[in-house]
Amino acid sequence: MNSWELFLALKGEADNIDSEYLTQVNEYDEKQSPLGSAQYIIQSVAKYNLEIFSEIKNRNCVIMSEEIDSNKLEDFTLRINQYMDDHIPDQPDFKEYIRIISTYLTFVARKPLHPPGMLFSDNQKIIEQDNNYYCPAKSKYILSDRSLCEYCIAKCLRYI
Repeated sequence: MNSWELFLALKGEADNIDSEYLTQVNEYDEKQSPLGSAQYIIQSVAKYNLEIFSEIKNRNCVIMSEEIDSNKLEDFTLRINQYMDDHIPDQPDFKEYIRIISTYLTFVARKPLHPPGMLFSDNQKIIEQDNNYYCPAKSKYILSDRSLCEYCIAKCLRYI
């Protein structure tokens, strides 16, 4: 499978997600939570996910089609499904929403899984420099069981 074929499959899946459900899942408090707090991170990720989902639905092509390693795609899908089953087992629609977005970010758009500019604790943030992304949390979480960091395009921040 190549990234064009994967994009078309993801776009088709995105079109099948109920718009009423999307309205519910993307209702988040507009008040800005304290930077770096758990609520701030949830809000930042929710907003990013909504933007990316909209990008998937509105995009009609990919700039460059590349072959995708089927073993990596399968492992990525297994990891995200297991993570979602462990953390929100009773929300299959949300699980599909996140899987579509994360797969698109990783294998089609080649963007980080978390929004660039999002602040973590200690005023560290995901940054973009010279068309590369750097994440301050990747070195900590990449060693976690079933971590998606292994697949995220962002590099460990300590390497700049």
